[in-house]
Amino acid sequence: ARSVCVHQNAVYFASNDGLYMIYADADYGMLCKNITEKMMTREQWQDYNPASCVMQEMDGELHLFFEKVVGGAVRRTNLNVNLNETTNAITTSDEVASCACKDGRTGKMYYVRSMEG
Repeated sequence: ARSVCVHQNAVYFASNDGLYMIYADADYGMLCKNITEKMMTREQWQDYNPASCVMQEMDGELHLFFEKVVGGAVRRTNLNVNLNETTNAITTSDEVASCACKDGRTGKMYYVRSMEG
């Protein structure tokens, strides 16, 4: 539920199968598309622990923050999906967060930085 994000008349959310986009198409009505299925396998996606995903949009890019317990230690990771690219390029960064929000007035994104534990 914390992964739901709205950007340019589309809704994005993390599922067990990948990052999905729900949008309206003039010819077909409402569509639901897995935008990560051509970028990684289902197993690779599940390794991020999508149930823990916190997502926010900033400047045409979705920032997805994940958390997973591995051997008693918390592993936090980040994926950035560029929605402006025709290929929806995925990159990673060192930033990890436990929550994020965007100020609608200023357009700035705020997040609580998580320490690797």
